[in-house]
Amino acid sequence: MAAAAVLLTVVISGALSSHALRGADGLATTALFTMGVAAAAAVIGGSLGIGCAFAAQELAPSVVRRAIEAAVAFLGAMPAVAFGWFAAVAVAPFVAARPMGSATQFAAATAVLTVMVIPTTCALVTRALRRVPAATRHASAAAGASRLQTTALVILPSLRRRIGAAALAGFARAIGEATALQILFASLAAYGIAPAATTASWIFAAATSAPTAGTAAALSLAALALLAIAAGCGFVVAREYRGAQWA
Repeated sequence: MAAAAVLLTVVISGALSSHALRGADGLATTALFTMGVAAAAAVIGGSLGIGCAFAAQELAPSVVRRAIEAAVAFLGAMPAVAFGWFAAVAVAPFVAARPMGSATQFAAATAVLTVMVIPTTCALVTRALRRVPAATRHASAAAGASRLQTTALVILPSLRRRIGAAALAGFARAIGEATALQILFASLAAYGIAPAATTASWIFAAATSAPTAGTAAALSLAALALLAIAAGCGFVVAREYRGAQWA
C-alpha cells in the first residue's frame, strides 16, 4: 500500500508539472471533451440500443426481430478499426462539408461513438427483458392491456434501474475508445479542421511518440482515471445484472 501510494504521488506530481496539463490542449480540456462526447454518445446511442432491444423483444414481429438482432450483432462484432474506416470515409467528409466551428469535432466523435454504444446497451437490456416472467405479460394481457401498454406501463418501469445501468455501460464503452477516434481526428485534420482528442485517443497517440518523463506521467494519470471510471461503471452494471432477477 505504501509503495502504491508513493508511486501514485510521483505520477500525479509529474503530471501536474507537465506541460500536457496546461493550455487549451491540456489534459483538463481533453478530459472535459471526453466526458461530454461520451455522455452524448451514451444518451443517444443508449436510447437507440434500448429502443432496439424493446422493439425486438416486445413489439416487433419475428422477421423484424431477427433483422434487428442480426444488425446489432454485426455492429457488436465490428473491430474498432472498421469503425474508424467508416468515420474516415463517411463521417469526416460529411462534417467537413458542414463546419460547425468548435463543435465539429464534438459532433463527429459523438456520431462515431453513438454507433459503437448501441450493441452494448442493446445486449444488456435484451438480457433483462428475456428474464421477465411470461406470467407478467399474460397477467397484463388478461387485464386488457395491449402489448404496447404492457411494455410501457409494466415492463419498462420495472426495468428502469437496469436500463440506467445499460446506459452507464455504454458510457464506459465510449469513454475508453481510442482507435476509431484517432482515425477520425486524423481524417478531420486532413480536411483542415483543427485537431482534437479524447483522453483515450490522446494516450494512444502520445504513447507511440516517445513521450517525455512529464508527459509519460500525465499519460499514466489519464490511464488510471479511465481505469477508475471503467471499474466504477462495471461495478454498478454487475450489481444491477447479477442474477438479473425480475424486480
